[in-house]
Amino acid sequence: PESRLDDGIIHLFYVTAGISRTALLRLFLAMEKGTHLASNCQHLVHTKVRALRLEPNTGLKGKITVDGEVVQYGPVQAEVHRGLSRVISG
Repeated sequence: PESRLDDGIIHLFYVTAGISRTALLRLFLAMEKGTHLASNCQHLVHTKVRALRLEPNTGLKGKITVDGEVVQYGPVQAEVHRGLSRVISG
């Protein structure tokens, strides 16, 4: 809700360890409805970044999604390039 197309910021949300399966399911359902920010989940963290690199635990296997798309399991990087593109709407 706070993001703007020209702010040069990635709004990163992540879930910390220790969340129960029930709470995680509730959070996912709230995300689907767009009410996750109002859920006051103590395990949901929001931070603003200009770049990030996520490296999964090498001892585990899993799936990684970026903006809803499944990507190859491994390190993921993202960086904002402010002013790189323009949005035209009609």
